[in-house]
Amino acid sequence: MSQVPTKIPLSQIDATDRIRKDYKDLDPLCESLLTFGQIQPIAVKRIADDSYLLIAGGRRYKAHQLLVEEGHVSFNNIVAHIVTPEESAEKLMELEENLRREDMDWKEYCLGIRQYWQKKKHDAGKAFETFY
Repeated sequence: MSQVPTKIPLSQIDATDRIRKDYKDLDPLCESLLTFGQIQPIAVKRIADDSYLLIAGGRRYKAHQLLVEEGHVSFNNIVAHIVTPEESAEKLMELEENLRREDMDWKEYCLGIRQYWQKKKHDAGKAFETFY
């Protein structure tokens, strides 16, 4: 895996032969990308000089595509780690990312939402105090 993530144009990434076809609702991820930027790099494999195969990060890749379609040209490039897996390991890496990941249970989700709104309220209060 590349030590330092690299920005790669979306047009150079082949994401056609993916196991996961339905990426569900990408609007929250798009909103997060617009607010915070890309937090986690995707993983790609170099298949030619300027051509890559998407290994992991299909939702992030798809969200970038949607943002570009909506006119956010700054999302034409995506941050990626360039990996060098064996041919037989490519699908395993994709599956590993999707099958091992577990959604938060309802308590974790509720606590996360609570902390999120407390932070938003706290930050809004600071902005209000600074303004006056």
